[in-house]
Amino acid sequence: AYREVSRRAVFDDTYRELKSNLSAVRQEALSGVRPAGCTGPLTAYRVTFTASSYAAAAVCGATINTRSFNLPTSVTFTTRPVSISYKVIADGVTIVGGNTITVQTTVGGTQTRTITINNQGLIQ
Repeated sequence: AYREVSRRAVFDDTYRELKSNLSAVRQEALSGVRPAGCTGPLTAYRVTFTASSYAAAAVCGATINTRSFNLPTSVTFTTRPVSISYKVIADGVTIVGGNTITVQTTVGGTQTRTITINNQGLIQ
């Protein structure tokens, strides 16, 4: 029972962290924060996804990786976009591959949580 509660907590924390991280990347784009090594014009922050991880990068001539996250082994993305590009200074968002992100765990029974990104890049 304790192990199951602990695994559920990991799942809940992963979901909250994902939402927080996506919001932080959006804020960096809106404020035009330039990471070290960004030499060209900053046009966007892009988040890319695999089945078990996601990463953020600044797009400024070259692509500068700013952070990456691996999901816990018990959690996967069952639906995800290929990428979300938050354009700088409130210039919108480009989503490739659908605007829904679903995280799932099958530990202690299947649980899923879904995030939808609207056309302003806000999490719903």
